[in-house]
Amino acid sequence: MHAPRPANEFRFKMEPEEGGEQSAPALLDSEEGFRKLVDLSPDAIMIHAGGTIAYVNSAMIALVGAASASDLVGKPSTCMLEPEHVESSRRRTQALYSGMPQPLIERVYLRMDGTRIDVEIASAPLTLNGKPAAQVTVRDITERKRTALALRKSEERFKSLTALASDWYWEQDENFRFTFRSGNALHATGMSYDEVLGKTRWELPALNLTGEDWARHRTRLERWQPFHDFEIKRMGPGGRVRWVSLSGEPVFDARGQFTGYRGVGHDITEAREARERIEEMNAQLEARIEERTRELRAALKELDAFAYSVSHDLRAPVGAMSGFSHLLRNNEAPQLSEDGKHLLRMIERNSEHMISLIDGMLRLSQLGRGQIRRVPASMAAVARDALSLHRVGPDAEVVLQEIPDCIGDPVLLRQVWANLIGNALKYSKNRSPARIDIGWDSGRRAYFVRDNGVGFDMQYAAKLFGVFERLHADPEFEGSGIGLAIVQRIVDRHGGTVWAEAAPDRGATFWFTVPGADPARSAP
Repeated sequence: MHAPRPANEFRFKMEPEEGGEQSAPALLDSEEGFRKLVDLSPDAIMIHAGGTIAYVNSAMIALVGAASASDLVGKPSTCMLEPEHVESSRRRTQALYSGMPQPLIERVYLRMDGTRIDVEIASAPLTLNGKPAAQVTVRDITERKRTALALRKSEERFKSLTALASDWYWEQDENFRFTFRSGNALHATGMSYDEVLGKTRWELPALNLTGEDWARHRTRLERWQPFHDFEIKRMGPGGRVRWVSLSGEPVFDARGQFTGYRGVGHDITEAREARERIEEMNAQLEARIEERTRELRAALKELDAFAYSVSHDLRAPVGAMSGFSHLLRNNEAPQLSEDGKHLLRMIERNSEHMISLIDGMLRLSQLGRGQIRRVPASMAAVARDALSLHRVGPDAEVVLQEIPDCIGDPVLLRQVWANLIGNALKYSKNRSPARIDIGWDSGRRAYFVRDNGVGFDMQYAAKLFGVFERLHADPEFEGSGIGLAIVQRIVDRHGGTVWAEAAPDRGATFWFTVPGADPARSAP
């Protein structure tokens, strides 16, 4: 029988191979299973005695990049260490040989190819062939150290950014109590970190939220729903009221278990005060608008009264004067001198002009009152109807192109076409032939009336649509100066625009737009 072997004894036996050479150490038959177990371990393991490596498993060979065990066995146990750690390793080895376990340490190993790896070393004393020895288990922690370093840098970066940011960050546990808040919240809330830690949001003072408001907020949290722009009014440092806006989202662990909330806070005091100032200004503006509206209504009533006076009180005597002048011509013409007849003609002409002005003013004033109809309108039919109101001479050619329909008031739009066509006929009547084009430009999305008449200088274009403004003082071109003002008023009321392009003695083109014009629906 064999004597009992100590529990920590690890024995090799040396057997000569064929040829008389001594073989590598081999475990005793009773230890063969243990040797295989060590060799298959994912941890790198070596055994050394007398400061020399006696055994390494496959994981240790791979860890240091050796080709085989023979690259390591027989070498000093410190051969993988950096020089500055050799002496401390020897002291550690002596303690192990004395039977004293050593704590876990971290070191840097030099691999066979010269690269460095971070390792964690666990050592335990044992007996090898009756002599003091040590078993060393080594783990590569390079990636763990790299990850830890990256995490530490990330945490430092986060702390630095949170310290510099105007916003602040917060975290809550599963009971919605604060577990973290960056220090920048102190300026906005007036509450220190210690005052907030361990409390829920609704346990802190707020000036704008009722119990019902907090209940709605808590319901959202209990449903684990994210929230955004939750505004809280609080008393800040120095007694100044501050507004903060909070946003947060739920946090879950790897198992999907709810662990709390994290989010960000933002001081919106300046923005909120600016909004309140704008609201106050809007209220003042609305009050002023209402006051001006009352004044405008009063002015419109006065304008209506004036229009009534013009239509009845002023037009009647002017009409009587025109009638009397006609009677005078018919009954007393033979007794009048040539100068008298000339003066009579001047009276008649100016009376007719005055009546025309009065009628134009009445039409213009009526355009500002009442609702306009907005119905589908066939612009081709409206333009033809407007054209029929004019007498086209034998030397004039009018071309009505294909134009799209629109949405508007057909009666008012007919007035637009009538005035523009009348202008074109009037200012091109001395051309032979005179040509009037009525059409639509798809690029500008605008209707137009173009003539080859006398035109005008574009530097005076701004006066075109003014009341009583006329660019041609020649009495040959009669008119009241109200026609284009009426055109602009109608187009404006439809939400469109009107403009003109011309050159002296080269004709003119008048353009206008009507929202809702549809080129897909048109008639020739």
